[in-house]
Amino acid sequence: MLIEIETLGDKPLTLSEVVPRQELDFRHEDARLTEDVRVQAVISLLEGKTLRIQGTCRAELEFQCCRCLEHFSQGKNLDFDLLYIPQPGSQESTREIELRYEDMEVGFYDGVAFETNLAISEQILLALPMKSLCREDCHGLCPQCGKNQNREECQCQPAASNPFREKLQGLRETLERKS
Repeated sequence: MLIEIETLGDKPLTLSEVVPRQELDFRHEDARLTEDVRVQAVISLLEGKTLRIQGTCRAELEFQCCRCLEHFSQGKNLDFDLLYIPQPGSQESTREIELRYEDMEVGFYDGVAFETNLAISEQILLALPMKSLCREDCHGLCPQCGKNQNREECQCQPAASNPFREKLQGLRETLERKS
């Protein structure tokens, strides 16, 4: 949804909508949206065309487990409180600007209109886990035969020990005894 800043005025804009997943620019190699995203938000215009967006969204995602490669679904309920300020003018963009720590929590927009779908996609991306696991105790795939060890046990023998690993383990034990 595109919001023109001039139309906001002093009264906050309240959004309660279902955003079709096709309208969101959501791209991720390990996850995909499976349902439309439900959004409730309040958009306020502060001084200097600063936008404050507070709200929640609900997204249903499908992931592929990084251990067993099975697909699984998971819902995400996200709360957000965001600030967006107009981008510096074109003359200022050629010079270097030092960012302070506080500036890292602020987003930028063109100062004329704001696209809420981009902010929603960004919040969903930020909520994704680094590694997707179908469950905490996922046993993954057997490195020898490739069977999913969550479903069935394979009859493979444990891999032969690695001499380098044995040396590192010996070093680790020596260090632990010294400390």
